[in-house]
Amino acid sequence: MQPGSDAWRSAYEVGERYEATLDPDARDRGAHYTPPDVAEQLVERALEAWGRGAPIVCDPSCGGGAFLVAAAEQLRRRGIDPATVVERHVVGVDLDAGAVAAAREALTVWARSYGVLIATPRVILADGLSGGLPQVVGHVDVVVGNPPFQSQLAGSTTRTTAERDALAARFGALARGYVDSAAIFVAASIGLVGSGGVVTLIQPQSFLVARDARAVREAVIAAGSLTSVWVPGEQVFAASVDVCAVTVRVGPPGASTAVVVGGRDGSVRLGQIKHAELSGAPTWSPVWAAAQGVPTVGTQSGGVVADLASATAGFRDEYYGLIPHITDERPTDGRRLVTTAMIDPANDGWSIRPVRIGGTGRVAPWLDCAALAEADARLARWVDRLSVPKVLVATQTRVVEAVADPAGDAVPLTPVIAVVPNDPADVLRLEAALLAPAATAWALRRFGGGAMSASGLKLAARQVLEIPLPSDREAWEEGVAHLREPSEWRQFGALMSRAWGLHGPEADDLVEWWLDRGRTSLK
Repeated sequence: MQPGSDAWRSAYEVGERYEATLDPDARDRGAHYTPPDVAEQLVERALEAWGRGAPIVCDPSCGGGAFLVAAAEQLRRRGIDPATVVERHVVGVDLDAGAVAAAREALTVWARSYGVLIATPRVILADGLSGGLPQVVGHVDVVVGNPPFQSQLAGSTTRTTAERDALAARFGALARGYVDSAAIFVAASIGLVGSGGVVTLIQPQSFLVARDARAVREAVIAAGSLTSVWVPGEQVFAASVDVCAVTVRVGPPGASTAVVVGGRDGSVRLGQIKHAELSGAPTWSPVWAAAQGVPTVGTQSGGVVADLASATAGFRDEYYGLIPHITDERPTDGRRLVTTAMIDPANDGWSIRPVRIGGTGRVAPWLDCAALAEADARLARWVDRLSVPKVLVATQTRVVEAVADPAGDAVPLTPVIAVVPNDPADVLRLEAALLAPAATAWALRRFGGGAMSASGLKLAARQVLEIPLPSDREAWEEGVAHLREPSEWRQFGALMSRAWGLHGPEADDLVEWWLDRGRTSLK
């Protein structure tokens, strides 16, 4: 091989060949080879965060060695002798002996491309989450890699009791619940590099919002500075999973903002997030929202929905308790049953749009309240409490979708949220407030990222109560009046944006974003 040519890139082929030998079970356990271009841009991001010099770079779950090869090449370009790079400045760790052998071969091939015929790569057969890893690998400045995604809700990757106990003994609250193993690698890597070090690790995008990853996210903020988050906006692995990558500089807090970048090569600047938005926050939804292009709408002085209403949503018991008492014929004592699939902004499709409930197709489902009262007095009382003027809010939507029920004759079927005003006269005001473009933007930046769809919004009842109310009462009332006319959503959006105190291009851009995002339901 000619030293200095691109012959070094053949080193990546070693890992690619190794991945081709993996059986489906190994892939299910999270073994996926990282594409070289992805490894290169993330190594570059990690080294840029670390600064100048010659750091020791570790991949604690190195697989076939893509990150090790990428790190070796970039360290060589920093002026380090290739033999020294292989033997001292890159170190790989993996539990799989085949992966260790492949990574060693990949580094050997890389070194030979620069004329180094004898080299001993530092690739170690070990557990990257072991408490003894610091002693095994020694001093490390930068950790970069793609740890295995091992959801604890999937049978093939669920930890054994012994594994759970060992992780809990080492990481405490960071490893409790259903936290993905990939998130625990973030916590372990922060401890491995210590103060002054940098960690860049790929994660499932759910890391940004998953409840059980909250302790790890808090540990990241406490450890120093989150400098950047990469959200590619496309699937970069064979596995059907949306990913991101976090870069953390460990030590005293530095940058006051984290940059959010997109595109496969990380070249698209999507926005920046102030650390204050993430410190103490239950999720990193602002990061997800920046990646989705959600506008920032600021805070309001008009109070919140909880000032005017209460909110509730049924659970499994309510859902399955109501199912046996649904009928297509109107009973003597009956109420309309409304599902989330029936709800569009300011419109419910009851009697118009076919839906499936409990496996049965329905168009105009009624709840037989007399039969329900005879079978389940508790659930009948629940229905009676909600038989009042209210606003029904759908879930798993792209924009907030709500419709008023001023007559109080609709029963919300789980997971529909019922927002019940303290004063029934406020029901239409609440409907308009929840449908405001700014309400969707605010909710996405506060709670986005947890829906089944990668771009959807899933709200809980308590979260609906946190949504701010408009501060300009006059414009709000105009919006309410306009909503009762044949739908002209652009005009409604403009009025409600003004009610939020937004004007000019900022308001126009918000309305256009909202109309585009909700184009299938705002009709």
